[in-house]
Amino acid sequence: MEPAELIATLAVFLSCILLLIVMKVKRQIKEIQLELDLIRNQTGRADSSPYSPVSDPNQGQAVSFNTPSQKINVTAFDEQLLFMVQQGQKIAAIKKLREVKDMDLKSAKLYVDKLEEQM
Repeated sequence: MEPAELIATLAVFLSCILLLIVMKVKRQIKEIQLELDLIRNQTGRADSSPYSPVSDPNQGQAVSFNTPSQKINVTAFDEQLLFMVQQGQKIAAIKKLREVKDMDLKSAKLYVDKLEEQM
């Protein structure tokens, strides 16, 4: 094998490895965005921008979301998903979420499961 062929083969191999790493990182980013959306829904700050300053009296303190008096801010789309789950159409709800938010199966299932737990 000539040096040029060896270098080209090595470049293709490294490109494939980098592609796999990028795909893994993108999946992790989607999962983090999912968690962030759920936290925003739970805290009632679904409309806040990550770049806008927010004064939080509980900053630095642990906050529990399991108290019955605390209300969860749920979007209209989340309500549609919950309705589908209540009608026994959990798979259809996951499928719809994947279509609308362009999520992978694992992230969509996790989102629907956590949404169902919160209700």
